[in-house]
Amino acid sequence: MTIFPPPPGPLHSLLNRQLRRAFGANNAAPETIAPLLAMVDRSYRDADGQRELVEHSLATMSQELNARNLELATQLERVRNQARILEHIHDAVFAINSLGQVLSANPATERLFGLESPELAHRELSALVRVAGDKSTVPSVLESARVAGRWVGDLHLLEPPGDGAQIETTIVHQGGATGDLAEFVAVGRDVTDRRLMERQLFQSQKLEAIGQLAAGIAHEINTPAQYVADNLRFLQEGFAALESALGRLRSAEPSTPEMDDELEIFREEIPSAIRQSLDGMARVAAIVSGMRTFAHPGGGEKSMVDLNAELAATITVTRNEWKYVSEVVTEFDPDLPPVPAIAGEINHVFLNIIVNAAHAIEERVKKQGDSPGQIRVSTSIDAEAVEVRISDNGSGIPDTIRDRVFDPFFTTKAVGRGTGQGLAIAHRLVTEKHGGTIRFEPARPHGTTFIIRLPLAVSASTGICEAA
Repeated sequence: MTIFPPPPGPLHSLLNRQLRRAFGANNAAPETIAPLLAMVDRSYRDADGQRELVEHSLATMSQELNARNLELATQLERVRNQARILEHIHDAVFAINSLGQVLSANPATERLFGLESPELAHRELSALVRVAGDKSTVPSVLESARVAGRWVGDLHLLEPPGDGAQIETTIVHQGGATGDLAEFVAVGRDVTDRRLMERQLFQSQKLEAIGQLAAGIAHEINTPAQYVADNLRFLQEGFAALESALGRLRSAEPSTPEMDDELEIFREEIPSAIRQSLDGMARVAAIVSGMRTFAHPGGGEKSMVDLNAELAATITVTRNEWKYVSEVVTEFDPDLPPVPAIAGEINHVFLNIIVNAAHAIEERVKKQGDSPGQIRVSTSIDAEAVEVRISDNGSGIPDTIRDRVFDPFFTTKAVGRGTGQGLAIAHRLVTEKHGGTIRFEPARPHGTTFIIRLPLAVSASTGICEAA
C-alpha cells in the first residue's frame, strides 16, 4: 500500500480540532496513524481549494447574472419607453406577416383605419389600402420591400373613415418569418392635405413659370401673327386685282401692260404668302398647345408619355428665352419608347432646366462678350431607363454651391428672376414621383449637363439625387 509522508507543516485546522477532541489537548496521536493523518490533511486541503474555486465561480456567475439582469432591465425599460412612444405618436406603426396580414398596430393605426386592434388582427392589408399612382398591388409592394429591404410610397385608404386618403408609407423588411411572426414593419402618415397643398404649390409654380415666359410667348405669337396679317392684306389686294381683271374679261376690255405686270406679281407671290401664313398659324398653334400643356393641372396617374414630343413642346414654349443668346440642337432617339410618367410634371422639369440653361448662357455672354451659346438636348435608351441630357455652354455651376443646387429656395439669380423652387421641385418630381434619378456634371469646356433617367417600368424604389 502507498505510505503518505507526514505533512511538512502544521495539520489542517479542522483535522487538528478533530484530533484534539479524540486524543486530548496534547494531541498525542499514535505515530502509526501519521500516514493516514497526512492523507486526511491533504484531502481537507484539496477540499478547501475546490471550495474556493466554487465560491469564485459562484461569485463570478453572480456578477454576470447581475450585469445581465441590469441589461435586461435596461432593455425592458427601453421597450416600455418605445411602447409608450408608439402609444402616443401620430404616425401609424403596424407589423405585417409574410402573408400580408396586419399582426399588431398602435392606436394611431387604429384611428387611421377606423378599426380596433381585434378587428385589425390578421386583416389583409390589400383589403385596407391600394397603391397610389401606378398599377402595383400590395403583394408586389411587399415583394419589392423583401428584395430591396424597404419600399417607400403612397397608399390610398379603401375604407372609411378616410376613404381615398393618401398615406405616405415606409415598409421595412425585417427578415424571413412565417406564421404569426412579423416579416415587415410599416410606418404610415396621413398626407392627404399635404399632397393637396403640394399639388397647389406645383400648379402655382407652373403658372408662375408661364407668367415669367408670358412676355416672350406673346412676342413669339405676335411675330407670326404680324406676317400672317401682312400676307392677308397682300392677298386682299391680290383678290381686288383679280376681281378687276375678271371684270375686264367679262366686258371684253383689253388688259393693260400695268395690269398684266400686277397680275404676274400676284401669281408668283400668292402661293408663297399662303404658305407663310399656314406656317405662321402652325407656329402659333404649337405655342398655344405648349402653353395649354404646361397650364393644365394634369392628373396624378401615370400614362405612357412620348418624351421626344414633350421636349419639342418645351423647346417651343421657351423659345423666346434662348433664341437671342443661343441655339438649340436636338438629338432625339427616333426609336425611343414611351415611358410611364405624368406628362405635365415631366414637362415642368424640362422647362426649368432649359430656362436655367438659357439664363446661364446669357450670363456668360454678358460677362465675357462671347458669341451666342448652344443648348443641346438629347434622348437615348438602355436596358432599364430612358435618359435625357440637357447641356449648355453657359457660366456653369461653381463648386462651392454644387451641394445646394437642389435645395428649396436656393438660387443665385437676381431678385425677381428666380425663386429657388424650380430645381427643388424638379428633383422631387423625378425622384419621388417617377422613381428616377437627376444629376448634373460639368460640361466641357464650360457649362453644365443635367442628366435625367426615367425607368422604363414603374419602380417601387425611390430615386436619388447626386452631383457628379
